[in-house]
Amino acid sequence: MNNIENSILLNNIKDDIQNILISENILTIKYVSDSIEKFNLDITNFTLIHDKCIKDYPIFISDKYKNILNLKKSLAISLSKEQYFNKLLIFFNENNNSDVVKYLKFIRCRPKNVVAEYSKWNNSSNIYNI
Repeated sequence: MNNIENSILLNNIKDDIQNILISENILTIKYVSDSIEKFNLDITNFTLIHDKCIKDYPIFISDKYKNILNLKKSLAISLSKEQYFNKLLIFFNENNNSDVVKYLKFIRCRPKNVVAEYSKWNNSSNIYNI
């Protein structure tokens, strides 16, 4: 199994996801470059995704997958992790491949997109800035 922290998924967003397979809580990702990664869908990997893509970037009302982001945030900070983990597995299942691919594409770019969005608002020429 690959380490999600050092993965193509989180570190090489230019390598597009071609397709995925979820089976027995293992996520297999095939990239356009023909690279393949496999990850356990477990508390550790969900927490690592949180730490890399959510922790330092605020969750916005407009975030497309706000409910999944909030579950991962709760999983990372909660003492009773099992309830949040089980809710995440409802989303990350073999019958939901299409939505999982969309989510993975979203989360990979989220840090860059949040920084860009934040700088737009922070540097905007607002008539109320004094």
